Amino acid sequence: MADHFNTYIKKVEDGSKEDAFLIEDAQKIIEQIKHGNYEKTIQSTTSNQALEQFKTGVNDMILETKQHLANINMILGEYSEYNYLSKVSLENIQEGSALQMLVENINTLRDSITAMLVENKQNGLVLGNSSDFLLENVNLLS
Repeated sequence: MADHFNTYIKKVEDGSKEDAFLIEDAQKIIEQIKHGNYEKTIQSTTSNQALEQFKTGVNDMILETKQHLANINMILGEYSEYNYLSKVSLENIQEGSALQMLVENINTLRDSITAMLVENKQNGLVLGNSSDFLLENVNLLS
């Protein structure tokens, strides 16, 4: 009976240590995320099913957010090379969320830049035609 009790106590102590390591690991990862670093996930494991589900949820959140940011950065990279063909589009983001508002604002900026470029091109064509007309008149006057 004492052996069973000692084994039980040992299991509880080991489980408690595992839980503490996982929580400590999670706190370190969360601190990094608060500073914009989405490179690491929680690696510790525990026999506590609830903490394992928590870990899986946090890791999924980190990976999804990292992928969303990578997609946004890819499109912004295209914009920095004067390619405004692509719109930002993210899957599985909640309507009205901060991330969805960021996507809408980036796409609005894209539309504004595109409209400005079209207007500048039209102004350039008008100026080109006007300068040709002016040059013809200057030649006539001379």
